[in-house]
Amino acid sequence: MLLRENPKTVIGIRCHVISDVERNFYNAIKEMVSGDIEVFFVKDCCNNTAGDFYDQSFVEMSQSVSLIEDLYFPENVGWLCGDYFYFALMNSVDADFYWLVEPDVKFSDGASDFFLKFQDDSSDFLSIRFGRKDKNWYWFEFVSDYFDEVYGCSFPVTRMSKKAVEYVLEQRRRFTCLKKSNEISRFPNDESLVSTSIKNAGYKCRDVTSIYLADYSGFSTMIPRLAETLNASGAAIWHPVLNWSEFKKKFPVRLTAALRNNKGDEFLSKSLNGLDSIKVSEVILSSIDVFESFSRAKE
Repeated sequence: MLLRENPKTVIGIRCHVISDVERNFYNAIKEMVSGDIEVFFVKDCCNNTAGDFYDQSFVEMSQSVSLIEDLYFPENVGWLCGDYFYFALMNSVDADFYWLVEPDVKFSDGASDFFLKFQDDSSDFLSIRFGRKDKNWYWFEFVSDYFDEVYGCSFPVTRMSKKAVEYVLEQRRRFTCLKKSNEISRFPNDESLVSTSIKNAGYKCRDVTSIYLADYSGFSTMIPRLAETLNASGAAIWHPVLNWSEFKKKFPVRLTAALRNNKGDEFLSKSLNGLDSIKVSEVILSSIDVFESFSRAKE
């Protein structure tokens, strides 16, 4: 693929609803890029329609999108297959590079230059904590029989070149055929298939943390952070960042997963950091059943 003289980059916000949270995030990203990069909502419409929100910044991800209508769509496609959002965005917007960012990511004021810092980077895939994975990784066996090496990353903030998106689409079609012919029972997720397929194909992949200097200690796929507790004197990127209502709602579920993975202490230490005593009491009380169930299982 020949890049145009001034390569075009766009940002897609991967979302399942478009509420005040998503709109505020959209506005924050727009402010970060100051008109140099277009920003779009890419909404999962597989189980519902676009609703009353539709304008030029809206892109639909569903099986009605012609480019991906032939792909296998699992029931949890919006969670499992973040690359489908890339396909939908590419189908609607012609660009050289595509960012995909989740709305529960938060950039500190010191990281306001994040996207613009990569404008001259020609890498085909940028992600946080990109690297080789071994058989202990949950998603390893989903792809290991089909590639020489297995790679993974954290998918809430990623960027792909157009040619990389096109290649991953080919791989999704390949795995769709395997699934429909019952040659595989489990469908790989985004971070395993994207990272593994493009790295094995020789595309240029880079770990964002080795390029953009920032505090990533609050960036996780499992440990929620309460928005009002976050502050940083320099560049920092956090995920997932939730308001109080969502934090309370998701805390017991995330705690359950952490306890199962023997990471309960780390989860509690990081997720409760900065909460006042009243909020700590509320979330602990809401999780009593989780603690009791885990205790019984260990007896």
